[in-house]
Amino acid sequence: MDYLQLHLMIYSTILFLECRGLVDYQFPVFSTKSCPKNNDEWNERSAFINCTDSRGYMCLPNEMFTELLEFCYTSPGIAIIKGLCLYLDNNSSTELYDCDTFLKGCPDKLYYSYNVYEYPSCSAVRQGCFIAEPSCVGTATSYKTSNPHVTNVTETRGITIHNTTIHHGGSTWVIIIGLIIIIALMCAAFFIQLCYHRNKNRSSRNRLQVSYETVDVEGRHQMYHQIRYLIHSLTKDVQDDGRDADASLMQSNQSTNDH
Repeated sequence: MDYLQLHLMIYSTILFLECRGLVDYQFPVFSTKSCPKNNDEWNERSAFINCTDSRGYMCLPNEMFTELLEFCYTSPGIAIIKGLCLYLDNNSSTELYDCDTFLKGCPDKLYYSYNVYEYPSCSAVRQGCFIAEPSCVGTATSYKTSNPHVTNVTETRGITIHNTTIHHGGSTWVIIIGLIIIIALMCAAFFIQLCYHRNKNRSSRNRLQVSYETVDVEGRHQMYHQIRYLIHSLTKDVQDDGRDADASLMQSNQSTNDH
């Protein structure tokens, strides 16, 4: 047994003792205390959990940033643009985290998931946050993810960047306040429009009522004049009939006197 085989056996034993399998993922995932620090350790860990050329080894933080996970992914590797780190979400998908706010160690160029050991800050987590994050203190669990942005699918030398969500820490309140302002403006616009339509309908009803009252007054005046005309006509007819009767009576009396 040569030195390399002995070294692999010892290292595999240590890994077996420190790793434990997790059952909530779509492929075998193991919890580990640390990720590989160089290419040799990367290859040893990859061989230990039986990763292949088509299912590349990865070591990433979990979605809650509370522990490190190692697994054989569904592709050889992932190309990652600068300013981003990877983590594994609860749906067994790799997601991107915007590390521009890191105090140090944020990748400054495009790299691949099998070289992530070159950026140890991307695998250094503690109690819900990346240690390099300025807001990462003691028992912070609220500094996790916010402000999602979706990247495009890109292929580089057969390695794919999948549609993933980039998360940026520390801006949750900005999004919440922005949403509150938008909702408040929408509600204000709705109530202004509602009041406008109510006032418009009220004005229309008032104009209609005035029109009805005008028509009613004009109708009463017209009826009043018609009644006066009728009374006047009847009075005139009675007077004419009286004059005719008086004339006939006078003619009759005159005829009697002549005889």
